[in-house]
Amino acid sequence: MAKLIRVGAGVKENPHRKINFGTLRFLIDSYRANDVQYVLYKLSYAGKYIYIKGKTLAGSLIIIADTLASFDINNKDRFNGHLYTYLFSHLMNDDCSGRFRIKILATAEDGDFYSLLKMEQSMIDQDRYNPKCLNNQVEAYIPQYNEKTDSYGWIPKSAVMNFKKWLSGQERKGLLIQYKK
Repeated sequence: MAKLIRVGAGVKENPHRKINFGTLRFLIDSYRANDVQYVLYKLSYAGKYIYIKGKTLAGSLIIIADTLASFDINNKDRFNGHLYTYLFSHLMNDDCSGRFRIKILATAEDGDFYSLLKMEQSMIDQDRYNPKCLNNQVEAYIPQYNEKTDSYGWIPKSAVMNFKKWLSGQERKGLLIQYKK
């Protein structure tokens, strides 16, 4: 297992760089053995952070590591508006060095996916104007709907429908006013 990963296309605007993945690989290996399912967590690196929700913690970290390995800021077709573009751009910054850290914020192992979505949205809303927050979407990410499973990825349809109703409700509007101050 390599501790350094080489990224970048090797051109002037996107030079080859090596990112220390030792701490991320350690976290992946740590959670593989005793993984957390249906999780919302905060991934931080070098003073900045992103809120991420995943079916499993180790699985979502593997997806991030694999996608970062192929990240090219100049590939507009693939990475324009990508969920992790701000995170990857931060990691590619020459002044950026640090350790990956994880803070588990909530789980839905008890089946309460609606609360997990609300918690993610509340965290995004709270830090929407914070330059250290690297989430590039203003709403919690919801996977595409799958007709065969009648769910949005691993999230039940009922939880998503209730969450969408909550998004436009008075409770959230009050929170947005509170967070804006």
